[in-house]
Amino acid sequence: MATKKKPSGKTKTTYNLKRPPNVNKDYVVLRTYLDSLELGALRFVLSAPTAKGKHERALKVEELIKPVIDFVWSKKKEEMDCPEGYIDCHGVCISYPCVNMPYYE
Repeated sequence: MATKKKPSGKTKTTYNLKRPPNVNKDYVVLRTYLDSLELGALRFVLSAPTAKGKHERALKVEELIKPVIDFVWSKKKEEMDCPEGYIDCHGVCISYPCVNMPYYE
C-alpha cells in the first residue's frame, strides 16, 4: 500500500524567473542589446575575407552606429562638448584615453 509523504513543515522558496528581484528590466534589456551589437559588429567586420573587405564593413558599421551615438549623447553636429570626465575621441565621447590612428587623421 502506498503511503503519502508527510509535509516537512518547511516552505519552499520560489522565484519569478521572468524578472529576478531587484533588477532593473530596462537596464538588463539595454545591456543585452548593446552586448549583442558589440559582438555582432566585431564578428561582422572581422569575418570579411580580405583587409579591404574588413575596412569596408567597418565603415558601414560606423555609418550605421554613429547616428545612434549622436542621438544618445544629444549631439547635433559639433554643437555639444563631451561631459566632464569624458574625452572626445574622433567625434564620440569615451571614458578612457583616445587611441590616435592614421585612419582618423
